[in-house]
Amino acid sequence: MIREATADDFARIRQIRVEAAAQAHWFLPREFWEQQVEQMPEVPPEGAEIWVLEQSGELRGFCWLQDSRLEVMVATCCQGVGLGSRLLDFVKDRRPALKAVVFADNDRAVAFLRHHGFEVLERHEHADTGKDELTMQWRSRQPASA
Repeated sequence: MIREATADDFARIRQIRVEAAAQAHWFLPREFWEQQVEQMPEVPPEGAEIWVLEQSGELRGFCWLQDSRLEVMVATCCQGVGLGSRLLDFVKDRRPALKAVVFADNDRAVAFLRHHGFEVLERHEHADTGKDELTMQWRSRQPASA
């Protein structure tokens, strides 16, 4: 089930983010992600849409959307079985365009986004790490409603 996140979900969202990010970004120290999570708000920020995916009563992943910028994370124990695709498809049904910023060395994320129709807009250097990041964009092929 996909539902809107509540303040009660944030401890698990933070846990998923640090664990999944540390695993996916083997080229960065885990401490980098722990610091990033410390900077995350403890309640949904104004203007953010945060959706969570539950399975058997357990929060397994989330999709964080702020403006048109997207982040999808799935618990490490549940990756590779389509949960990220379910979250992404859910959000794509609600927006005409999305952007995601991923590290260029995160091959799985780049492949996942390409598989879902995202294209690379630009490559730039991440200010804190010096690593290359890609800004990727998806646009709906559905005609805009009048």
